[in-house]
Amino acid sequence: MKLLLKGTHIITFGDDIQFGVFDEPFEKWQIQRGEFIEYYIDNGYTVVDNVTIPEDYVGDKYFFADGEFVLNPDWKPYVSTEERIAELEELIKAQREEITMLNDTLLEVLMG
Repeated sequence: MKLLLKGTHIITFGDDIQFGVFDEPFEKWQIQRGEFIEYYIDNGYTVVDNVTIPEDYVGDKYFFADGEFVLNPDWKPYVSTEERIAELEELIKAQREEITMLNDTLLEVLMG
C-alpha cells in the first residue's frame, strides 16, 4: 500500500499512486485503490511506499511521521448527528435543572 502525504498529514492511500498527466492537460495525483480511482491536484504531496495501514484507520485518526503511524491527539471518533443532538439535549436539560436549583437557592437567600 502507498500513502499520499502533506508533511505528516495523511491525504489518502492506495494500491498505486502516480503523479502525471492523465485525462486532462495538467499534472495531478492519481490514486488507485482496487477498482476505484481518485485524483488530487497539488504538487506539495509526497508518496511513501510499502506501508501497512492500521486495521482501525479512519481519516485524520493518524499522522505518519518517521516511518510510522502516530495517533493524532486531537482525533475524536465520529458521532452521528442524531447522537450529538441527544447528547446536547441531555446537557441542556442538566443545565436547566442546575439553573432552577440556583434560582431557588437565590430566592431563599433573598427572601430570608
